[in-house]
Amino acid sequence: MVQKIRHLVGRVDVRALYLVFLMAFIGSLAFAAVQLTKEQAEDFNARTLNTWAQLTKEFADFRESSYALVIPAVLPDEASIDWAALQNDDPEWYWDFDGGTYYFDPGSEISKQIPHDTELVVFEDIAQEELLVLSVPQTAGSPYKEEMVFRALPWPQPSKFERYQRYLDRELCKRRIVWHVTMKSRRVAEREVSLAASQPVMALDEGGGSMQMMSMESVTELKITHIKNISNSLQLEISYPISGYSGSVWSVYSYDAPADADGEPDFSKRFQGLDNVWTLAKSNLVLSGVSNTLWLDARPMAVDTNGEPCNRFYGLGANSINPDNDGLSSARELFVHKTNPALADTDSDGASDGAEVRFGTNPLNNPGDADADGLSDDLEITLGTNPNSRDSDNDFYFDGYEYSKGKSPTNSASHPPYSVLVNGGTVITTNRALTLAFTNEFLWADQVVVAHNEEFVDSVTYPFARLIDHTLPDGSNGIRDIYMYLRYTNNIRNALFMGRALLDTEMPSLLSISPSDGCVTNRLHVDITGLATDNLGVVRVLVNSNWVDGISSGRFYMVRHLLQPGTNTLSIEVSDQVGHTVSTQLTVTVETAGDTNAPQAALDLPRDYEITGEQTNFFDRTTYADSKDLYVRGHADADAEWVWLYAENGEGATNSKTTMGRLGTQLLGRVELFPGSNWVCVAAQDAAGNLSTSRYAVIRDTNYIFKITYPAPYAEMNGTNIVVKGEISANLAGAVIAVNGVGIQIGTPT
Repeated sequence: MVQKIRHLVGRVDVRALYLVFLMAFIGSLAFAAVQLTKEQAEDFNARTLNTWAQLTKEFADFRESSYALVIPAVLPDEASIDWAALQNDDPEWYWDFDGGTYYFDPGSEISKQIPHDTELVVFEDIAQEELLVLSVPQTAGSPYKEEMVFRALPWPQPSKFERYQRYLDRELCKRRIVWHVTMKSRRVAEREVSLAASQPVMALDEGGGSMQMMSMESVTELKITHIKNISNSLQLEISYPISGYSGSVWSVYSYDAPADADGEPDFSKRFQGLDNVWTLAKSNLVLSGVSNTLWLDARPMAVDTNGEPCNRFYGLGANSINPDNDGLSSARELFVHKTNPALADTDSDGASDGAEVRFGTNPLNNPGDADADGLSDDLEITLGTNPNSRDSDNDFYFDGYEYSKGKSPTNSASHPPYSVLVNGGTVITTNRALTLAFTNEFLWADQVVVAHNEEFVDSVTYPFARLIDHTLPDGSNGIRDIYMYLRYTNNIRNALFMGRALLDTEMPSLLSISPSDGCVTNRLHVDITGLATDNLGVVRVLVNSNWVDGISSGRFYMVRHLLQPGTNTLSIEVSDQVGHTVSTQLTVTVETAGDTNAPQAALDLPRDYEITGEQTNFFDRTTYADSKDLYVRGHADADAEWVWLYAENGEGATNSKTTMGRLGTQLLGRVELFPGSNWVCVAAQDAAGNLSTSRYAVIRDTNYIFKITYPAPYAEMNGTNIVVKGEISANLAGAVIAVNGVGIQIGTPT
């Protein structure tokens, strides 16, 4: 750490408490100390430190009053923080402060270790938990010397109402302070002061007496450079560069320090920088001109208990600097209110520092929350709510909850919505006993009034609770509206709101089932129908745990339910919304013995024809253009269990069979044609194995192209009129085609 200190601290940059500090506020603050006494004096006793323990205590006291000047560090978002890495690698970790000059007596502990006029650096190594005192080398580039090492003081415990982040920021800011002091031998220093006293100092003759000004050099370009008495007033001259300050607005702050018994400055109560509470002497001082501004302070000087005039100190602060946007300039926070200029809410009570100042509360004290409504007492005062009432506007919501939701806790018409959860949100119930749950924990009342009509006739009043047991007044099935409002004992009530329950105590019904129980069939399928109803109109029907195909007006149906040879058991179950269930079972037996009749299947194909005179002659064939895919439709007997489609050519070749799609007795299918002549065959077979085959002569004429390209086969269309598109060969130009009986002449192919 000793090797790192020169890299991190470098030369002694004056960010002294007495001077302009903070990188973020450079140019925003300037200080000057004015001492109106008969002569300038130095109180060596107040700044004499003879032991290292006294020196480290002075350092600890200094950082307790100065940590607010350090901008809080941005720490890594980790559970464990590497303090050593932050100290060693972050050049912005340490903040330098000039503590001025201190003295030691000859023969003291300190005098035995360091010479006169030694510069010391005091700081805390957080990682090692050590307090180090180093001497600054006289020669540039030489190493710092470790003079003394102490065990660092333990961290204090955070206060009860303090946020942990604020506690951490404060304690870290203290430990980032590097304190620079110059230690001189008191004996040598006294000789130097005596010699200097014989030299002329800026002295103004005022009625035979003298006024002397002690000015402290600032690291900024703006300074208080001159002060003098003018007719019982003080005139301050504020100097600044030619450009950059004219027109800016500043405030002037001051405080008066008492003198000692001899009228000299009482250095036991000497200038302590921002540790004192300053007075706002001038709120809006507009700098004018190109280099200086004069301001006259007509306030009389204070006097101490001996009637002697006090010492007055002045400071300047820019009004425009307010990084935390709390309504107070950083200078005013530091000089007057002692709040943190980097935190909008120094005491973490929810009210900004500026709001607390405006409303007269203490921005340094979190008073807690007396009414437990989620808002601190100070915030309630700034908002205009009642610190002793959790619901200031009587809208039944805690003030804090309304404020967090962007609603007004002072306006009963501005609130979050009211809601109630009936039966845990299930709504549907088979029991008249209900639960009404107010799930918002920030909703509060004395009573809940419940009724089943908007006029609140026959209403029931309950003491307010998060969960209320309520019984419906009667057993009428159906939707039951539940109206309610909240009420305080002073008869203040809110607008009504409502919940809803669906009471169902009746079982559904199952009637008119087909097929009947014990039915015998020669088919391997059966169509199942019936009537399923409920008093509330919504049911679910399952057959052998499978949903039926549809329900319309209570009538359900399942098409072609598959059966097995022999006896089949069908379980039909009907359930309503609340779970009431009725069921029945029936048997259907498949018996094919003695069935010798084969089912029939046929295709609906157009036929070729020829018109001779007024005679139309149809042929037993169908000619198609050159397309291998032929889509057909047809019909089959109800007892046909399987229907196949295939094509044969004149040479006996057969393509693969495809199973035709069925909708009841209607058939749909596709077959691949051979070029030239084909036999398109459709075969039907029943459960007994009886088989029939129908054959159709179909010609695929490869000399022509004629096919429909839109819509696609089996496409579902929504409309009464559709556009049909297709392709034709040139030799069909001028022909007339008909689509479902609608004829149109084909134009010239493109």
